[in-house]
Amino acid sequence: MDTLGAAKGHRKPKAGAKVNKQKRKAFEKQKKAQPSLAEQRKNPKAFGVAKAGRARKTIKRNLDRAHRKEHVQQQDCGLWLLPL
Repeated sequence: MDTLGAAKGHRKPKAGAKVNKQKRKAFEKQKKAQPSLAEQRKNPKAFGVAKAGRARKTIKRNLDRAHRKEHVQQQDCGLWLLPL
């Protein structure tokens, strides 16, 4: 029976004021460990456009596709089918 019913270990509480305080403390510690936004952006080449030609082509393609969707409504073609 001992092999089947092994003693369960201690279960830490998952709710309550103490746990909330511990979570808040861990979050603040993690926040301090992360570099600030200014420190992250010290490498301007990492955040710029890598290929200007590709960006230009993409913009042109998107404009062409948007222009293709713009169309003038056609007049009713049923008028010329009327008998004279």
